[in-house]
Amino acid sequence: ILNYVLDELAENYDFEQNRTLHTFQLTNGAGPYVLPSDWLRARGRRIDGSGSISSDVFFYVDGVPHYLDKIEYDEYRALILDKSIAGNGAFTVFATDMSKSPPEFHVWPPSTSAYTVIARYFKRPPQITEPENSASTPWFPNTNYLITRVAGELMKITRDDTAPLFLGDTPNMGAAWLLAQHLKSDNDQRGIPKTVKLDPRQFGRSVSRLRVTKRVGYI
Repeated sequence: ILNYVLDELAENYDFEQNRTLHTFQLTNGAGPYVLPSDWLRARGRRIDGSGSISSDVFFYVDGVPHYLDKIEYDEYRALILDKSIAGNGAFTVFATDMSKSPPEFHVWPPSTSAYTVIARYFKRPPQITEPENSASTPWFPNTNYLITRVAGELMKITRDDTAPLFLGDTPNMGAAWLLAQHLKSDNDQRGIPKTVKLDPRQFGRSVSRLRVTKRVGYI
């Protein structure tokens, strides 16, 4: 049950404690490039409130970082994968095929040179064998949540009527409440302004590039 809870947290939330680094060579072509077997996801290019650009996946061209946008794999499959399209990184996108084991990484436009890709990705945590005897420490730092959640899941199995108190949002007690409090303070995000990310392939600095998506009388 502990391993199940840790897997669920990794699947549903982007916790920095569950993030790691992977580098690989981007050679000629669009891919596929094999990713680590524990790869879950990586975030694409984004712009914060100060205008700074970042991405979990990037590479350098003549010392200048080029950040990759992320698209869905189905969208990637509809792109033209002609090697004559120069992949200089200006608006390069990537997609991951999670149906493969291990997952595969694809890039567009196809690369015409070799680059070293740096990827910060969220991983699937390794299973803790025999948690009751293991010296391994769970990656998730909120021990109170883990104890409460596992206890509540055990109560469900034994049909204990107090299970909802341990699993629900009971203040200072329920696992759902404890997780919500942890999410508020995770990575010291309280009070930091949030930004909305626009797709850089559709929106740019020029107002003329913005497309009208609403008509009068429609919401």
